[in-house]
Amino acid sequence: MAFLEGLARTMRTAKISHTLLGGFHGWFLLLWVACSGSTPGRKLAAALDPTDPCWVSNALPNDRMDDRPAIQEALTNNGCVRLGPGRYTLARPSGRLPVLGLISRGASLRGSGPATVLEFTGSSAGDWRGIQITGDDAVLADLSLDASQLSIADEQSHVVEVLGAERALLTGLHLRHPARPVPNGDCIRLLGEETNKVSALITNNYFLDCDRSGIGIQRGVYGLRISGNTFYKSGDQDIDMEMTGTGRGGDLIIAQNIFRNPAGNGGIAAAFAGISAHRLIFADNIVDGRGLNLYNVTQAKITGNLIIQRGLGSAIGLVKANDDILISGNTLLRESDKPGSVIAASHHNAGLPGIIRITDNTIRDTGLQEPAITIQSALEVYLTNNRISGQASTGTRISGIIRETALVVAHSNTWRGFATSLVIGNIGSVSLIGNTVLEGGGLRCGTKPVKFMASANAWTASGCP
Repeated sequence: MAFLEGLARTMRTAKISHTLLGGFHGWFLLLWVACSGSTPGRKLAAALDPTDPCWVSNALPNDRMDDRPAIQEALTNNGCVRLGPGRYTLARPSGRLPVLGLISRGASLRGSGPATVLEFTGSSAGDWRGIQITGDDAVLADLSLDASQLSIADEQSHVVEVLGAERALLTGLHLRHPARPVPNGDCIRLLGEETNKVSALITNNYFLDCDRSGIGIQRGVYGLRISGNTFYKSGDQDIDMEMTGTGRGGDLIIAQNIFRNPAGNGGIAAAFAGISAHRLIFADNIVDGRGLNLYNVTQAKITGNLIIQRGLGSAIGLVKANDDILISGNTLLRESDKPGSVIAASHHNAGLPGIIRITDNTIRDTGLQEPAITIQSALEVYLTNNRISGQASTGTRISGIIRETALVVAHSNTWRGFATSLVIGNIGSVSLIGNTVLEGGGLRCGTKPVKFMASANAWTASGCP
């Protein structure tokens, strides 16, 4: 009697008829819910309601049977799929096709949260894509994407690839890759061209053990926001932007993410290369264990972050022709005995840094080998209102090596704990106003600047005009 009452109650709650149930599979699901003695809540009813045209009746979770054909058929015919909780098995199709493809404009694949698991099985030998998005305005949401059981992971093994598609939304995903000694594919890869650009919002996702990168940005990506995500234990970088070919990229916002990695797992959490005359905003993130690296980037704002470098390298590294860089309002720490500065800017292969502004930061370095701030061959350096502490012999070193640094402005900074707080050499013009040394030594000039102005500084100075 209780069974019949449960069945009747389930039918009333979900408003289900035999015709809408999709035959045997639908009745099986209904009987299972009724036998469980529970009434479907709003979330479960919404996820499994067979009146929803996106519901796939013949994709049954937890039976270890291949659900890929049913899901792909629904994506192709209806442009949408909604899946309930459970583990769905996805075997690789023959050839080099992706396991699943979101092809049409506005296509969507949604689950019911982390309990909806798409498990990719088989081998990823050769190019492998778990889910490939080629249609504009696609949505991939509320799923766990588990590729951890793949038997082989080649270099181009990507759980999700956005290929030449604009305005993609990836949210509520839990992504897991095969963890391998040699990093290979990415959990999410973005690839476009100048004539076929990619843009996306990647938000509120969880990245675990991504083989090479959590998010790999190859080229042709314009208008990308990565926000509210958590990255843990990526094999190489959590975010890796390396431009190749003709489609470069820009207008990136990386905000309010959490990056956590063991100190021994590489030194860089997020790397951006070759954006060139486009904008990068890296704001309000927590980076615990590794650092941030920019290579040949212009118009970048790094603001409001907590970055703790526990391994090799810098909390913020600027390499080659980085220009118009603002580092402001951050807490930057190096808690490592390995070589590196908290902030380092350097020339490379004839690429020379341009204008660098470092302002309103709290900077602390426990290392002994290198200065907390090292800047080489930049065109102009503005160092204002920072609090810099450590125990190395030098707190800040600014020098023209490949070329003379035209201008150094250091105003209202506080140094603590260094044998020499500021060392400058081969500088054209220098303005030093209102700086303070609380503990340790003060200013030392190498070659004397052409123009030198200093006032209201609380330090000792040697070798300067």
